[in-house]
Amino acid sequence: MKTEIGFLGFNDSESQRLISEISEDFQNYNLKHIEKIDHILISKNIDIMMVWNPGIEVGHTNEIIEQLSKNNIPTLIIFSSTMVDDLNIKLPNLEICFIPFTKKEVYIRLEKITPQIDDNDENKEEGMIDYKIMTINSQRYEVYLLDKKIDLTYKEYELLKFLASNPNRVYSRDSLLKSVWDYDYFGGTRTVDVHIRRLRSKIDNPTHNFIETQWNVGYKFVPPEN
Repeated sequence: MKTEIGFLGFNDSESQRLISEISEDFQNYNLKHIEKIDHILISKNIDIMMVWNPGIEVGHTNEIIEQLSKNNIPTLIIFSSTMVDDLNIKLPNLEICFIPFTKKEVYIRLEKITPQIDDNDENKEEGMIDYKIMTINSQRYEVYLLDKKIDLTYKEYELLKFLASNPNRVYSRDSLLKSVWDYDYFGGTRTVDVHIRRLRSKIDNPTHNFIETQWNVGYKFVPPEN
């Protein structure tokens, strides 16, 4: 299921370019332009809200983000640092990007508030991640590719399982380090690149490359086509 992202106030060329890039880079995001806040409708159909403050009517931003917070909708707001004193920045599930920003920063902050996929697929309840030519058994810590068992180290397995559990979602190196290693590993983010390289050497084959690099951002798992 795709993550539904609503975007509000993205009316100028810079903000629209950002939305276009997000749409291209994150295939598991479905972007919806929101022209007017309808809190009942949004709470049922939006997983995340992005707010471009320069496109919001003066004096309305704080009201908008407070209402989104009440509806438990994680929000990323992009605005000028000169306005920080006018906003309640201590709201839960609120991420802030200041102008000017980098695309990488926006992606990392989106990643932090993206809800984890709640997959009720029967195979996953049994500890199986099944992508036809690849299966991952999380109960036995086993990976099979084209019915052949692949020998992985524990961290290679954990890295693959984490990425495969969230297909087409791009993760930064910092995020992978914290999620898979669960702490600020001494080797830094370089250890992620090393493990990705070793993992690719074991699972990539002529029919499909499972892990793709999103340049200047991180990595994602790409499932094979059915």
